[in-house]
Amino acid sequence: MRPYSKRSCLIDTLSLIRSLEAEGIPAKQAEAIAFAITRTVTDSLNQVSKAQETALREECLSAFKSELQALQSKHFLMLQTEMDKYRSDLEKKTKALGTNIEMMHGKFLASQAATTNFSNKLEREVSASKALLDTSNAKKDYEFKGVDYGAMKYWLGASLVVFGAGVYCMP
Repeated sequence: MRPYSKRSCLIDTLSLIRSLEAEGIPAKQAEAIAFAITRTVTDSLNQVSKAQETALREECLSAFKSELQALQSKHFLMLQTEMDKYRSDLEKKTKALGTNIEMMHGKFLASQAATTNFSNKLEREVSASKALLDTSNAKKDYEFKGVDYGAMKYWLGASLVVFGAGVYCMP
């Protein structure tokens, strides 16, 4: 259907005019009546056509809106599902990261305690070695000539650092 197109119907106006004249209506009036009837029928058909076109448009528009809403709902549901999946993945990764941080903190504390223990042990051994050295110097059992206590402290400190780094890096 073309919008607002004029519809026409075939009316035999000649036979209508003849039948009106046969009833005693003058020819001019019969022609005017036939023209009026033809125009009225054509206008009525056009109005009915417009109403049908409007109803058809509204029906098509309604169907389109329904389909569009269904597609939007489906798309929204897909997006919601995908967002929930990403949220779940993020929560899992956040939890795993928190666990890893706690584990590394525990290892750090353990290595710190081991380093402190080793440092204390070395300090005791250095003190014991000094005491032994002082004792042996006092007794003159052994002679240590040219011993550099600064170098000894340096090598003991370096050993402490190496041992501490090794304990820290252990899995």
